[in-house]
Amino acid sequence: MDNIITKLGSIINSKNLSEDDLLKYQNILKISYKTDFEILASTSEKSYGLNVLYNGGLKTYMNNTSNSEKGFTTDIGWGCMIRSMQSLVANALRIELLHLDTIVDSTSDGDNKGCELSIARLFRDDPQYPFSIHNITKIGYDCFNVNIGDWFGPSVGAQCMQKIISSQEQLIFDKCCVSVDSGTLYEDELEEYFEKNSSKSVLVLLCVRLGLDKINDGYVSSFYELFDNGNDYKFVGVAGGKPYKSLYFFDKKENFLVYADPHHVSNYLELDDDDKLLLDFKNNYKLGTATIDELDPSMCIGYVIKNAEGLKEMKSRYKNSSIITFKNKQEEQALLNSLDVDDCY
Repeated sequence: MDNIITKLGSIINSKNLSEDDLLKYQNILKISYKTDFEILASTSEKSYGLNVLYNGGLKTYMNNTSNSEKGFTTDIGWGCMIRSMQSLVANALRIELLHLDTIVDSTSDGDNKGCELSIARLFRDDPQYPFSIHNITKIGYDCFNVNIGDWFGPSVGAQCMQKIISSQEQLIFDKCCVSVDSGTLYEDELEEYFEKNSSKSVLVLLCVRLGLDKINDGYVSSFYELFDNGNDYKFVGVAGGKPYKSLYFFDKKENFLVYADPHHVSNYLELDDDDKLLLDFKNNYKLGTATIDELDPSMCIGYVIKNAEGLKEMKSRYKNSSIITFKNKQEEQALLNSLDVDDCY
């Protein structure tokens, strides 16, 4: 991707969204591309040049800024899956901290402004903050061999989030379950956790592929059901989108899916306090709609499960789903251990 022109302040695709919709979605956290953050050191030898067209001029970003320092100060062109995953996790934290009934709910029994500021701060583009693009890309390189500047897939993005959550004791989630290639939930693993941690919720990230070039017809009805909520489990979004263009889907309206688009650019230097950062995360110009026919079949689906009752409730709701399945990990492992290698010939 040698030469990309990206325009700031694009108009939202609002043809299917009413003024009431925009009001309803104003508190959804929508994290997007940034420029001018602290350099992301890169070990890649590839040459990468990027022209960014601003309202007031043109600025060029390079990954070889000098002979002694090489890296990125923007994620335009490669960071959309990271931003979509950040949005998913940020809204999962929001729904949990504010005790919301749904992800688009605006009423809570908590301190909205204070909680939202504390959440936004976790996603600052600075290495000292846990969900920064710096920490995510470092884990992506160290653990999954994804170079900084290369596109993340849903599975790598989910596992990076899992590693960050497991390393941060002060976060509200201290467990994140990831299914890297299916919509499988191991209920015995979750039941054991809830027995020991009755007051702690679990973030579940299910990475699935629902077809080759588009979502297969057999998954369509189950896909729409993914957006449902229970009393003790909450849908927190889908990180996926169109081919080579990740989006964050968080609601459905009739036959349209509502998304936050990370392909909008903010200058990080201008977001110098948390209020400005939170305002940027809430800006509705990043909203759009799509139909299910437009979606790439590879995606990550997120839920917060609050307790053992939430797990039971979710299992009952999705018992006929063609996407989400519930299995027993110990039984599967015992079956594998009992297999005789000679039987495979």
